[in-house]
Parts: sequence; structure tokens; C-alpha cells
Amino acid sequence: SATVGLEYQYPYGIALDVPQHRAYVTHRWGDTARYVTVIDTVGLGVSSYGDYPMSEITGIAVRPSASSVFVAQRYNSQNNPSLAIFDYTGGAFHKLRPWNTGLPLTLDGSTYYGKPVGVAYNPNTERVFVNSYNQNVVVVVDAINLQVLTALGVGTNPDLGIAVNPVTSMVYVANRASGTLSVIQDGAVGPTPTPTLTPTPTPLPCAADAYEPDNTPAQA
Repeated sequence: SATVGLEYQYPYGIALDVPQHRAYVTHRWGDTARYVTVIDTVGLGVSSYGDYPMSEITGIAVRPSASSVFVAQRYNSQNNPSLAIFDYTGGAFHKLRPWNTGLPLTLDGSTYYGKPVGVAYNPNTERVFVNSYNQNVVVVVDAINLQVLTALGVGTNPDLGIAVNPVTSMVYVANRASGTLSVIQDGAVGPTPTPTLTPTPTPLPCAADAYEPDNTPAQA
């Protein structure tokens, strides 16, 4: 085992770019809540940092074929939830959407899917899936055209936990408050939800102001 020291505090989300031997780490709270650390997974050293005007960033996913990185941020400059999207080439970050807005998580421009947390990418369908903790949905994004496609209802308070099986294109979503696992079948014709699995015997309640997974108060 090994330990990699990080300059910034509160590491939260992580995603791997296996072909490029990189790990991307988001930093969640306080003054470090806008940083993404890039780690060389071979040498186990920090390659660089991305410092952009993002706000309270959480989950992260990578599209390795294009070196694209998708970062969930709770607020953009319009105080709306969005995805910050960039690529990482030549040892530097390059924005694919304006940093002040990112890709707003909305279908109609008025209803926003709040508190985005977990993010996952399906290489088979070129779609990104984002858990919306507030609205109890998974937002589906076209990873090529950078468009919000739809939102699928899941259990209560889907949190950081979301994963894609690249063989079956099944998407698994951990619902914190309802104590369930939602399963979504993604495919060429579009993702469709399937019945949720059996809830855990004693799901933990989620207080209205305890957004963080460790039940610490949400940061302003």
C-alpha cells in the first residue's frame, strides 16, 4: 500500500482514467471546494491541480476516449446545479463549457435538479449519469453533445454512490434515505428504470439539513 499526500483538504470524489494512468480527486468543502487534483497512478505523485470558479464540487467521472472530465457542482454563478466539463490534455485543463455556468442540470430551463452528487459514465452509450440528491432522480447527459437528455426517478436521496457495469450497461444507484439500490438498464434506445431492489431492514433517516454523507451540516 501507499499514501499520496494532497495539498488541498477534504478529498471527496474520485475517478480513474485507466489508459492515461490518472486519478482525478475532487475537494469538497471550504476554500478547497473548487479544486481537482490529478494524480499519476504509476508514479503515485500529484501531476497538477485544476483551480476554477466551481462551487462545492462533489462527484466526478471520466470519459477516457476523449480525456473528458465531468464534475458535479452544487452551484454555478447563477446559483444553479450543474456539471463542470473539461478535458485534460498536455498536462492542463481545458474547459468544454463556460466555467461560470457549466452544463445546467435542467430540461426546461426553469426546473433544476438540485444537489448533484454522484457521477458515472457509460462508455457503451456515451452517457453520463448524475444523482440529484434533492429531486430523487438520476439526470442523464449526452457525453458527446453535452446535453441533458432526461431524468429518471429513483429512491430517496441518491448520494455519491452510483456505478455502471460496462458489460451489461446496468447503472446502480445507492439511495441513502430510503435504504435501497435502484437499477437502471441503459441501452441504445435510451435508459429505462427497472424495479428497485429490496430495501435494507433499517434505513437511516436523513435530516433535512444533513446533506453530507457523514451527517455533518451542509456547507453554505
